[in-house]
Amino acid sequence: MEDYQCRTNTSNVLNAKEQDKLTMRLPFWVKKTDTGQTGEEAIVERATSRNTGEELQEEINLGKEAELGEVYEKADKVPTKRISSFTKNKAELWADANRRAIEIHETNVPKGKKVTDLYGLRTVKVLMRPVDERFEDMRASIQDVVKGVVLSLLIYGTAGIGKTHSVKKALTEAGYEEGKDWVILTSDCTPAGLYETALKFRQKDKIIVLDDIDFQAGANGKAMWELVKAMTDTYETRTVARTNKNYKLVSSAEEAEKYLVECEKKKEKKGIDKLPSMFGYQGRLVVITNLTESFFDEAYLSRSVTCPLFLTEDEKIEHMRYILREMNPDMDYFLKERVLNALHDQHIEDRELNKLAGTEHLNRTQFDLRTLEKALKIAKSDPDWKRRLHHL
Repeated sequence: MEDYQCRTNTSNVLNAKEQDKLTMRLPFWVKKTDTGQTGEEAIVERATSRNTGEELQEEINLGKEAELGEVYEKADKVPTKRISSFTKNKAELWADANRRAIEIHETNVPKGKKVTDLYGLRTVKVLMRPVDERFEDMRASIQDVVKGVVLSLLIYGTAGIGKTHSVKKALTEAGYEEGKDWVILTSDCTPAGLYETALKFRQKDKIIVLDDIDFQAGANGKAMWELVKAMTDTYETRTVARTNKNYKLVSSAEEAEKYLVECEKKKEKKGIDKLPSMFGYQGRLVVITNLTESFFDEAYLSRSVTCPLFLTEDEKIEHMRYILREMNPDMDYFLKERVLNALHDQHIEDRELNKLAGTEHLNRTQFDLRTLEKALKIAKSDPDWKRRLHHL
């Protein structure tokens, strides 16, 4: 108590000259408050009236944030309890985000390179935020797609953390009917399949979800990616084209639309005789992938809303515990927690065994929501569920 009082009595620590010098070093937003306070009093006033730094103006660079940290340390008089909400400045958060990025991707940064050079600025920057806020941002972005505010959404990150489930849930709750208002295409989709689907769902109120498409799979992957870029161009009506000898050759999206109307009238083969070689696309697109930011070109990223969702091992289990109550709601919660803990312990054990054997590349054990869901089903039906976890 005595130490606390000593540190809070800041006016007795620095003389007037030192206080003036300290005030001059402070960033602009703490130099003077509405009450006329300056120096260390202003720091306390500002720190107790702001949250964890999310409201700090973006133009405050990391250098100034680090400088403020030095001021705190040198003055040694800001009471910890009074600024508990001001736990870390942006410099510390940025350094922590870089460490997390390296842990997630399990790679070392080559000399002369930055972490952002390998994983992307967006990916590292979002790691400065708490896990629940990252997922809340994703859910809000999905809602923007549903409302038509966002036409192109990219969700990329750690596998098996509920990205696809969140999209499906939002669309269902919004009253969208799968197959009629929206459609999901998975890894077995071909360029021809995507082209035909985009033609069918080309209207403004339609949504296409691409889930775990392998854009790196040779010529097919490249062709798929070219279609995605065309579908997410900056225009309200985006021209999507594909060369195929079996397609009806048209010279413009307008001509294609006239042709499609004629086909509908004739009802040839349920509406379309031959697919047009190009058409106008006005629909919305959601891409869900485990690829890293470095795969995507800046042109695509700039015209899409991006939601990086990479989690460390600790963040993953934190998230899984958070949503555990929603999974199998009729199942005893304490049993579900035991299953989660046992699954995590097994994952750690398998990983260590693979390291000892030098077979990390063969490690196929998964610790994600999909595996947890299967484990919960087994535990619900079999009292001796623990011995079966190694099959997952």
